[in-house]
Amino acid sequence: MNLTEHQLSDFQSLELKAMAYIDTIKNSPEERLTSRKEYYLKYGFADGNQYGFGNSEIDFLEWEVERGVLAAEYHARWWYNVNLKFIYYSVLGSYVFEQKLENVELPQPVQRWVDYLKNPCSSNWYKAHNTSIIHGYIEYKDMAEKESWIEQYFINEVLDRLLYAEVMVEGETEIFGSIGKILANPRLPAVDILVKIKDLYPENYPLKFKDMLNVLDIGFDIGTLMSYVLDKLIIKRNLKKIYSYISELLDIPELEKFIVDNKVTYPQI
Repeated sequence: MNLTEHQLSDFQSLELKAMAYIDTIKNSPEERLTSRKEYYLKYGFADGNQYGFGNSEIDFLEWEVERGVLAAEYHARWWYNVNLKFIYYSVLGSYVFEQKLENVELPQPVQRWVDYLKNPCSSNWYKAHNTSIIHGYIEYKDMAEKESWIEQYFINEVLDRLLYAEVMVEGETEIFGSIGKILANPRLPAVDILVKIKDLYPENYPLKFKDMLNVLDIGFDIGTLMSYVLDKLIIKRNLKKIYSYISELLDIPELEKFIVDNKVTYPQI
């Protein structure tokens, strides 16, 4: 698709506007959080449910802020940059939507946000969110390689859960069936509940020894049991199917390279 000179300059100006905005929030985790809350107050399509489709994202972002991975001191680290690029895609998508730019070939994550804004629903929100996150995984692979092996393991578990949630929303899970659409609905408090379980989402960065045990599901408490059931019994047994399905759904063929012999090998892709 060819862009006219006028269209190209319009889109480039929006890119510059989005980059300038990102520069104002990048070194303040609290401002990133405020930015996303403001975004979803406008574009969460809440119907009385505070942040609407953004509820799950806000819950996860609050966990990231509390864990400290978005602090300016980690500007060259994986979590900091994947989150920042995610926000950039979303903000740029909103600018394109507001400007009503048509017949412009957009970067895939940006187009998905425009699609969500034009037709807000759980499926379109997940497509926008997960496309942006996966592109971040791919772009910042080298930064992931610098993380500890246990952090890499945890980073992969986070993606496993995220993709499985999208599979549930699409009604493609054998275990949960149609009820999965409800459980994974981004408007509902499932993520808020999960991020408060330290066995699933540790609070320290870098990970401490106790966090390592939790991430590896070594323990005898209820949190460890929940983590084991979710990650080992439900998700990991179906990783190849999950990644193949989402790769095709989102048209991101690189995602299938994350899997070797039903194991996620990121960042070695």
